[in-house]
Amino acid sequence: MRRQHKYILALRAYGDFTILLNAIQHAAYPLEYHVIASTHLKPLYEALMPYLKLDVLSVEFKEIGIRHSLLGLFTNRYLFNANTYRELKQLQLALNPLPAGDFYVEQDSRKWLLSILLQKKCSAIAAGHAVYALYADFFRADYPIISDSVKPSRVLILPTARQKFRNIPLADILTIKKTFADTAIVQTGFYAGNQIAALSENDFVYASFQELIAKIMDSELVFCPDSLQAHLCQLLGKPHYILHPKGLSEAFFTPHVMHFKKYKVFGSSYLNQ
Repeated sequence: MRRQHKYILALRAYGDFTILLNAIQHAAYPLEYHVIASTHLKPLYEALMPYLKLDVLSVEFKEIGIRHSLLGLFTNRYLFNANTYRELKQLQLALNPLPAGDFYVEQDSRKWLLSILLQKKCSAIAAGHAVYALYADFFRADYPIISDSVKPSRVLILPTARQKFRNIPLADILTIKKTFADTAIVQTGFYAGNQIAALSENDFVYASFQELIAKIMDSELVFCPDSLQAHLCQLLGKPHYILHPKGLSEAFFTPHVMHFKKYKVFGSSYLNQ
């Protein structure tokens, strides 16, 4: 008897997609799953290809027309937007020719509504808490341990996030620079168009995923917000530290920062090295 197809719908932001790729790479049976991904995620996938186990990944990109980082249906701001209707129609057209199978979405937010509109039952991988653990359970994945960086000589600060309230404040950037001033080369990298402080010596601006990944790979320790950068560090095996605003849920914190307790609230007086 032929196995039922298992389709994963990747329709959310870059960080979610990175978590998904990481989990599938370390899944017990990765080729059981076929990822149907929105084309807005393709540039990130192409930048990551040199670092992925491509032989265990089955990913197909479909043009759905997503304009705002994730499917409009999953947002409050664009839920009733005309483009959200067009996204859903494009998604339905992309899925209709597929052989029968089980459909899964990354998060359970509005999965019931998506199921109704697509006329396909969608189950969820995660439910908004302990996301990495839920992905590990779903895929029967075993994430490798990333060794802690004790005395790094190249430190990278990536302070900007998609949601501005997650941006690392300038005061914390300066604290990190001061902490490592005598022992390491410290660089701060700002995404083009989202620069929150003036550039100083060693700082830089990046405009592509390739540039961002290259800088992460060249570092020994990364300080970042609870955003895409942290998930890239987890996938790429780089020690990292999450700085976050007070009261933020730990739902998306990476296995590395949870294992070594490498996370601090903005403005903390002491940063573990």
